[in-house]
Amino acid sequence: MVVGVKAEKNLGVFTLSLAGSHSNLNLSKQNTAAASLTILPLGNLNLYLTANGYLHGQKQKDAAIQQFMHSYTLGFKIAKHLWLEGYSTFGEFSNLYDPFSELTYNSLELYRNISSLSLIVPLYKSGASLFAGARFYSSESMFVPVDGVFATTNSREINYQSYTFGISWKL
Repeated sequence: MVVGVKAEKNLGVFTLSLAGSHSNLNLSKQNTAAASLTILPLGNLNLYLTANGYLHGQKQKDAAIQQFMHSYTLGFKIAKHLWLEGYSTFGEFSNLYDPFSELTYNSLELYRNISSLSLIVPLYKSGASLFAGARFYSSESMFVPVDGVFATTNSREINYQSYTFGISWKL
């Protein structure tokens, strides 16, 4: 189960967002507080930067951990109908619901870094966009005993990637 709330305020070339969530993933309970700042220095989407910060707490029985992570997105127009967007996270996290992207990282892995590059082609008349991207993950995989999600053994560093292609639209 994941429950979240988000508030957003546009202030000219700045957009400020605050969010929070509660979840119970992988035998533990999580609470996340997050803040986001987007800057449109040219006043439009020809250049944009977003910085997100997350304070993520997990609890199982009497054990608790706090994790802080931050992520950045930089996007800019590279041709008439083509944008390039880069994204990267910093800081270790697991069992995280990201209220800004609405992605849930509910595996037992401890993520160390996620970086991506995407090409975006807006289809102006329909309000849709075509996209293609590659995402690179650096994490730690481990065996987790049933009685202790934070007591891990046999950990191993892993790196992998995913590729996405598709269409997105707003209703």
